[in-house]
Amino acid sequence: MSDKAEIDQALDRIEELVGIMLSEVEDERINIYRKVDTFLLRLEKHLRADPLPGGFEKLEALKTDLIAIARLDDPDGHPDEQHREWAIEAIRNLRVSFEERHK
Repeated sequence: MSDKAEIDQALDRIEELVGIMLSEVEDERINIYRKVDTFLLRLEKHLRADPLPGGFEKLEALKTDLIAIARLDDPDGHPDEQHREWAIEAIRNLRVSFEERHK
């Protein structure tokens, strides 16, 4: 699988799983986060191999919101729906950044 295909797959799966998380009970959200973490690590691997401007910051923002949705931590007290919106925005920002690099 090419780097671009692996990145696209990771972002697609994260976005799909974020959509599912809100409809699940707390324990299942943690299980879903474990699945998401696999894809986050793939993205991190690509960022380490070929850094993007602001890439790690975007990835950390995404992780923070996913952790809040999974109820592993919630440093700011915002509702889960807000964290979901921020997570989707972070995914889109990462997608654009990766796509610009692969043009």
